[in-house]
Amino acid sequence: MTGQGVLRVAIAQLALAALLAVVVLLWRAGSAVEGHLDGMACSTCHLTRDDGGVDPEMGNLLISAQEKMCDSCHAGASVASHPSGFVPSAPLANAFPLDWKGEMTCSTCHDVHGTEKGLLRVTDQGKVFCERCHNSEFFLNMRDQGQSLINSGHIDTRLDEMQLGDLDPYSRACIECHSKQSDQLGANPVTLAGAGVVKHDASRFSHPVGRSYEVAESYGGYRSRNRLSPSVVLPGGVVSCISCHEVYSDEHGNLVRSNEGSQLCFLCHDI
Repeated sequence: MTGQGVLRVAIAQLALAALLAVVVLLWRAGSAVEGHLDGMACSTCHLTRDDGGVDPEMGNLLISAQEKMCDSCHAGASVASHPSGFVPSAPLANAFPLDWKGEMTCSTCHDVHGTEKGLLRVTDQGKVFCERCHNSEFFLNMRDQGQSLINSGHIDTRLDEMQLGDLDPYSRACIECHSKQSDQLGANPVTLAGAGVVKHDASRFSHPVGRSYEVAESYGGYRSRNRLSPSVVLPGGVVSCISCHEVYSDEHGNLVRSNEGSQLCFLCHDI
């Protein structure tokens, strides 16, 4: 091969290598997965230096309670969910870090800078995920063996999609299980009657859900919202199953207040 031919081959090889490099770069750019908080300033959540940077040794110091910050985007996520903001009574698995105060937070289970769907720190789901920290007896001692809790750490909370007169997502989830699966779960069956009234089949009690508390308050005979106990949750401003019942607790479905002497009723009714 002549010198000119060798030069042409070398140029062709360089051109091919350059083309492959461009293809690889484009593929990487196109396949890059955006992180959960990409594009947000560090100071949105973290205590930062004057230049806006975060010292690694202070990365776990946040500007507010993590539940409050997460809830600013994920509205209602902490309303009916696994408890957080407390010191666990037993050590957790290494995969689940606590904050600088030793408390369990949203990021104990979720990698808030992650890219995977759900941002869970491990790939386990359902009961297997729960048993990373809880032993099987924890669920076996519950009336429904924990079936009401192990499906998800949060009840669907898309409150922004609610329309006036709609059932809130919490009540929808409660009624779906308690009307269709009550036999399997050992749950008290309920029936959704007309005008959004939930009838508890095992007792004489019935109560409307999906109704605006503000509208009811305007009729008189109700406590103003700023006088309600924090235990009375009104998602989207409406009366819900979780206004009266606990969800994520050892005694799933317990009343938020004993109704002996109508104590529960008087949390809202000012009569």
